Amino acid sequence: MAKRPRKLSVTQQIMQEVDERLKAQNYPNYKTYRQFYRHSYRYVQYCRQTHDCRDYESCCSMEIAQSYCDSLKEQGYTASTIHTYLAALPASFQGIKLKDINKPRRHTADYIRGRKEPFSPQKSFDLSHEAWKSLVDFNLKVGLRKREIQKLTGKCFKQDESGYWAVEVLRGKGNKYTLNRLNKPEDIEFIRKYFERIGPDELVFPPEMFKNHLNLHKLRAKSAKEYYRIQVQKIKENPEYAKQLEKEILARWNQYNISPKTGKPRYFDRKNIEGYWVLRGKNRERAKELGNDGKYLKLAVAATSIFKLSHWRNDVTIFSYLNTPD
Repeated sequence: MAKRPRKLSVTQQIMQEVDERLKAQNYPNYKTYRQFYRHSYRYVQYCRQTHDCRDYESCCSMEIAQSYCDSLKEQGYTASTIHTYLAALPASFQGIKLKDINKPRRHTADYIRGRKEPFSPQKSFDLSHEAWKSLVDFNLKVGLRKREIQKLTGKCFKQDESGYWAVEVLRGKGNKYTLNRLNKPEDIEFIRKYFERIGPDELVFPPEMFKNHLNLHKLRAKSAKEYYRIQVQKIKENPEYAKQLEKEILARWNQYNISPKTGKPRYFDRKNIEGYWVLRGKNRERAKELGNDGKYLKLAVAATSIFKLSHWRNDVTIFSYLNTPD
């Protein structure tokens, strides 16, 4: 005798409608769908527990969405995290508009990712522990995200379009292909050993190396800051190096920023590499706390953004990496 299909719970029924709505929107990558689904589920749990919602329509309420936002503030979530959680609601629930929710204002000076010290002295949080030394030493010189390091294999060390040795990331954040330069020429042999000791298709680091809570993003920021300082020093000591760096930036731009319509490189705005980026407001106050004047050399910032972080955005590079505590 065939088993009866299991009856879905109220939460599952609501999420079924959410799932159909999200899939109908054809997001460019699965990660966006997955994140929106996860945050929508969190919201539905709130609706069920706090407002006893029993169907999809009852969750499509601006009043409940506002109370959800208020509850997140009361729980101490940062403005950026609250915005991330709320961003899923307009996509999942008809009638909810993000602009109509009274939410805390985000500010780049308030970012905390990679800036907080570990909250636990345990081994799994301790960057100085001997168990993680090879991983920590590697990322201080390379500056990758955790997921990018996890996917590295023996063939991911090569020269870029300008002849610099770099670590190749086949599918980084947003499925981007990147080549991340090392900070100094003397780092080359040190990093090369990580790749030469294994086969071309073997992982550089075994999966058990990532069974921890290490703040690898902090190492990424440290690596970026060191790279920026080196570039500033080279530019100030040698005007010819500045011209060379401009050519290298343009060469990378022309290779990876091709318009699908024309098949030619997109326009490169030289304002991104000329002069200084001067911080204002809360970001300038943060810079003073860190002991600097709040001025960043755009050419060095662009080099850090493109060759080290693969962001292609000076503002993200400054606010999230350079203008942060060591």
